[in-house]
Amino acid sequence: MNASLIFVIYIRCVMTANSSAPYKLTTAELDQALQLHESFVAGLLQGRRATLVQCDLSGVDLSHRNLSKADLTGTRFRRALLKRTGFREANCFVADLSAANLVRADFSGADLRGASFRGAILDQAILAGADLREAAVMRYDGQDITPETRKTDFSAAHATGADLADTRLGGTVMLRADFADARLRGADLRNADLRGANFTGAVLEGADLGGANLGGAILRGALMRGAKLERAVFTGADLTRAALDDAALTCAEIADAVRIEYRPLSQEDMA
Repeated sequence: MNASLIFVIYIRCVMTANSSAPYKLTTAELDQALQLHESFVAGLLQGRRATLVQCDLSGVDLSHRNLSKADLTGTRFRRALLKRTGFREANCFVADLSAANLVRADFSGADLRGASFRGAILDQAILAGADLREAAVMRYDGQDITPETRKTDFSAAHATGADLADTRLGGTVMLRADFADARLRGADLRNADLRGANFTGAVLEGADLGGANLGGAILRGALMRGAKLERAVFTGADLTRAALDDAALTCAEIADAVRIEYRPLSQEDMA
């Protein structure tokens, strides 16, 4: 694909930003754009960065492809098959990845502000260092421009064993998401909505949970030493065998949580 075709794809996709339907690339256009982009990532002279802004890639199979550093602003990946796909340092601002299969996908350092992962499968995915804060966007209805915010949404997502270390998740919505055994060491979860989420066995050491709502969340066996809990809500949360700092065990924030302290089995228990 030559530079003029890249320009045509870019213009077509961007033009749909003001319409109700994002542009859906043909199979040939997408294949050629991906080939050129992968050459770009490899540092080859004939490579060109993929700029697929506001395009509709719903249902496509891009497993094992490399979209690192691509511009995927507002791109729609609904129900796409993206297993082991590379998105390192990609611009996925307000992208729609709802119900996508993202098993072992790599979003390290990506801009995922305002992205939707509702119902997505992110088992063993890597999001370390990604920016997942809410996004500030401008909506144009043909007459007026209205500012609004869009929260990054992991509602009902399945992300067991995912790596979210040092991610910025302030204000993120994770209603009933499954993050069992996920690594969130040092993650910024301030004011996040984590109600009903499963963090069984998750690593939350050094995470900032200030102002987060963990009502009804499951944190069984979670490692939470060094976590900041100021103003966090734990009403009905299950902290069975969670590893907390001694001071945190008596703090007001977890007074309404379910806490069952671990103790070794006695001889009577084993009798």
